[in-house]
Amino acid sequence: GGRITYYADAIGGRDTYTRMIGEVGFDAVLRANGTFNYRNEIWEIDGLRHLLEPKISYRYAPRADQGQPYIPNIDSQVFTTYLQPLSIADQRNVDQLDALNTFRFAMDNTLQTRDKEYGSRDLLKLDFAADYTFLHQPGRPLSDLYTEAALMPAPWLHIEAFQRWDVHDRTQDELNYGIEVADQKWWAVRLAAHFLKNDYEQYLLDYRQRINEEHDFYLRLLYDARRGRFDEQTFGITQRLGQTWNVRYEVSFTNGNTREGSFGINVQVDLLRF
Repeated sequence: GGRITYYADAIGGRDTYTRMIGEVGFDAVLRANGTFNYRNEIWEIDGLRHLLEPKISYRYAPRADQGQPYIPNIDSQVFTTYLQPLSIADQRNVDQLDALNTFRFAMDNTLQTRDKEYGSRDLLKLDFAADYTFLHQPGRPLSDLYTEAALMPAPWLHIEAFQRWDVHDRTQDELNYGIEVADQKWWAVRLAAHFLKNDYEQYLLDYRQRINEEHDFYLRLLYDARRGRFDEQTFGITQRLGQTWNVRYEVSFTNGNTREGSFGINVQVDLLRF
């Protein structure tokens, strides 16, 4: 693959600048499955199927970071703790790319059962991923180990977790988890927590209540435990207009570093279908 980017207003003493980057690599995946004759009437389990997908990806673009002195910093890197797209074609920070010589290893696991109406439904997902780069600081070629898990033993219960583990210091740098209980027709409540080492510890409550065929009420509360304050309090109502439109009315109170003020009113109209 390759990318050509032309800058009409360059910096660093140049009027224009053209950057040409080449990239080579591959994506490999192995798909395997096993079935087990297990049944449980309480959790509506009718047989089990384990899907296993080991994945290996590699990208080599040693000159992806060229031309930085002449490129205006517009679409630059932003703070994020999740694994970013590996290929230069998928990265959004086109004005601040890094050189690539990286392997990505991943292992996806999915446990399913037969759905009583049609097909199958997922009961458990457990995924692992990590990067190994040859362009690294001494002693740290391996990235953090990323783990995502989700448990869905019943249609009304969903439990999820994300963990980032520093394999060099053997410490947990990030842990996000949540549990959602829902009545598919009338209400849903979700409790979640977000922990980032040396940065924040937040707790989240999302609640939705169906009022009638046309209206739903919802609220969102985000509490910062380290600062002892609510960073977000949002209250709203959604209105369904026929089978075509969905209108959302909400009022928000926010704290912390935001571009907007501490109070906001939002009206959003969504087209559901033609």
